[in-house]
Amino acid sequence: MVCMDRGWLPLAATALAGSAACVCAVYHFKKKASKNRPPSPPPYNWLLSLSNYAHAPFFIMPDMHRYATEWANKLGGVYVMYIQGPFYVVTDAMLVYQVISRGDLGMPKHQELYRMTDWILSHRSPQLFSTADESGDMFRAFRKGLAPCFSTENLKKSFPKVRACAEKMVSMWEKMYLATEEPVLTDSWMNRATLDIIGQVGFNYEFKALDFEHNTFIEAMHENLIELSTSMGENPFDRLFPFTSQARQSAARRRRTKELFNAVYEAVKSRGEPPADDQSIGANLMRIKNPSTGQPFPEEIVLANLTIMVSEHMDGMEILERAWACCS
Repeated sequence: MVCMDRGWLPLAATALAGSAACVCAVYHFKKKASKNRPPSPPPYNWLLSLSNYAHAPFFIMPDMHRYATEWANKLGGVYVMYIQGPFYVVTDAMLVYQVISRGDLGMPKHQELYRMTDWILSHRSPQLFSTADESGDMFRAFRKGLAPCFSTENLKKSFPKVRACAEKMVSMWEKMYLATEEPVLTDSWMNRATLDIIGQVGFNYEFKALDFEHNTFIEAMHENLIELSTSMGENPFDRLFPFTSQARQSAARRRRTKELFNAVYEAVKSRGEPPADDQSIGANLMRIKNPSTGQPFPEEIVLANLTIMVSEHMDGMEILERAWACCS
């Protein structure tokens, strides 16, 4: 028995050495990749520092603004946070050009958001045109098909809906403050307004996130944010042991999210052929066809790209809402 125990020692030592080598490799890779980037605040913990979620837990803390202020004072006008990859925080407007330029300090192109969307929806890669081969049929068809959505004319036509949602949100803030005289948690309501804007402008779909305190779509997205920000989504044990309580909860969250996005897709599809003057994202997604076959792409591909069009544009729309909130 003693001999057998000792026989495992070389194997255990090899496993430990391999694990240490992997950790060191990840650390040196991240260090090399970020050497030309602006400074970054300390990670939430040492384990998350090895991933692309080093600062994600800070975003679900009630005193996030205090941390942001401290980091700005200490790190300067531009610093980098790792949430689903590098996110640049700019507190000095004069430094915006530095961030959006193509130089060493500019924002790198990464596919983390798209990869995580594929993971949430349990799709086989590649399903998203944004991660597909740029010389392939899918990339060219989707890029050309969605271009009219973002024309100057179409954006101008849609802007009254953006303004209406922003004004509705600000009016709600005023009523809530007058009723309680307590500070209003503006960020959570901005997320709701963002979802309503994307639904109305992009898909002619009513999420009604501003109308009800409990919104299933907002709650599902928040659950997935918590899961990803704590690296549960990347936990290899969930894949090895899918029957554990944590793995079942993770699968249920992904399933719930997929069902909600599928409801949006079914609503858009049920309208049939969109009219020619409808240049919304949903309408143009329905028009896209594979140039090689002349037929629509498989539904799972259309659903995946609908999902990323909602998720990706939530950040951009929130910028507009903040501008309206400041001007109102």
